[in-house]
Amino acid sequence: MAGQRSGIKSRRAQDAGKKPDFMAFMAVISEMDNFWSVILGASVAICSGVAMPFLLEKNKRNAERLSLTGAIVGEIQALIEISRHRKYIEGIRQELTKAQTNPDKCGAFHFSVRRNPMRVYESNLMRIGVLPDPLPKQIVSFYAGISSILEDVEDMREGKIQRTPEDRIRVLNELLQLMEATLALGERIIANARRN
Repeated sequence: MAGQRSGIKSRRAQDAGKKPDFMAFMAVISEMDNFWSVILGASVAICSGVAMPFLLEKNKRNAERLSLTGAIVGEIQALIEISRHRKYIEGIRQELTKAQTNPDKCGAFHFSVRRNPMRVYESNLMRIGVLPDPLPKQIVSFYAGISSILEDVEDMREGKIQRTPEDRIRVLNELLQLMEATLALGERIIANARRN
């Protein structure tokens, strides 16, 4: 038995002086390769788990933005087309010309609005901020102009405010300017929405 032990010791001594063989080296590399594969797979899974909800939310916001833009721009376009079809600006100009020609018989401009023409805007007012610049500011300004026009026309229709002929001419002139500026702003909104 003592002879066997000395043989084992001598082989160990010989092995200790040898360089590691190629197969042992490849086994170590293979184990490291498996380690890095696991790390890479885990990293991809973690990134996917973080990125997917973000990408889904971004797509949802983009879809909401497009839908909201389409609805509001559609309402603005309809208001502009109705104003042109009914020739509101021409009507205000005719009343203004009559008032300037004969101030003592100065009339007022009337049209009727029975239903709310700003339903889409009002129901989405809290969401307008998701739209790209400069649309939110322009849209709010457009609808403020429409609201002012409706109030002015309603005041004229009611006739409760007593005005001098000069004051009526001034109000008609301001109404004409407001109507032209508001419709021009609506056209810019439509153009900006198409670019976005």
